[in-house]
Amino acid sequence: MAARGHHQDGALDVEGGHSPEQEHGRWFKVKVDKGYVYGAVKNDDPTKGPLTNPNLLPYRDLPIFARMKDNLLITVVIAMAAHYDLVPAKIPELVFA
Repeated sequence: MAARGHHQDGALDVEGGHSPEQEHGRWFKVKVDKGYVYGAVKNDDPTKGPLTNPNLLPYRDLPIFARMKDNLLITVVIAMAAHYDLVPAKIPELVFA
């Protein structure tokens, strides 16, 4: 059995073996489809203005800490999946640069 995220809610897809950059691109599309735009301050409440997120940038333009967070998230999800014998079909190459 493989670990699988729920794409409709923006969760991580580990089964696909996506790189952090691919996973960010998928997350980016989910956010844009929900009406989010880039904003320096995160806003998830539509009653307080447009939905914004400071990470709605191309992966290469993200600050290093945001790219590191993406790598760590994938690593933790893969580790948890392995702990429960839910081994992903392909483990992505993680890059911290």
